Amino acid sequence: METHHRNLARNVPLNSTALDALKAQQTIVPHKPTDEVFPEAGDYCRFWFEPAIKEAGITGYTWHCNRHTFCSWLAMAGVSLKEIQTLAGHKTITMAARYAHLSPDAAASASERMVLYSTA
Repeated sequence: METHHRNLARNVPLNSTALDALKAQQTIVPHKPTDEVFPEAGDYCRFWFEPAIKEAGITGYTWHCNRHTFCSWLAMAGVSLKEIQTLAGHKTITMAARYAHLSPDAAASASERMVLYSTA
């Protein structure tokens, strides 16, 4: 998926769950293959996002919270900080490092990989 943030375009690989959700949405809303996923870029899709949040009774949640959740879930899945940086489009690894505390098992897993390598 190509996304535009501050007038910079970049590609973000989508996982199978995201692709399935988009395919399901395509059966509901007519579209062309060239249509953008978020055609109201810059407005962060407020035409549907804010009403959905209100209807769900969720308070204090903004569009940017989706980015934080994405990075948090990546960290909890043991994704490396460099990969989080790349996927999130952070300019520095320091930004991605904010999520390091969410993956305490990642360090242990990395250390254990050394054992597997040394005994192979």
